[in-house]
Amino acid sequence: MRRSLVLVAACAALAVARAAPVDPFAFFRPGVALSADERGRLARGESLARTLAASDREIAIFGGVRVTVDGDRLVAWVREIAALKKSPLVLQIGRF
Repeated sequence: MRRSLVLVAACAALAVARAAPVDPFAFFRPGVALSADERGRLARGESLARTLAASDREIAIFGGVRVTVDGDRLVAWVREIAALKKSPLVLQIGRF
């Protein structure tokens, strides 16, 4: 029984390793679909910004830049938005 469980676990690990890679930009669909050229620009470390379709009096902008931090650090940094708002990097915050 134990040998069969190890075999099943090994097969499952191989299946996961061979699965298609997760698209990191799938989260933004359907509103934003990046072309191969745009993905290449991001992969080379270039920044990307473009306006998106919006309705009425709205403005929609998508921006992206490659960062070299792990996911946990990035999430922690994003959650510290209050500290960013108090830094000298932010001159003013408000709605317009």
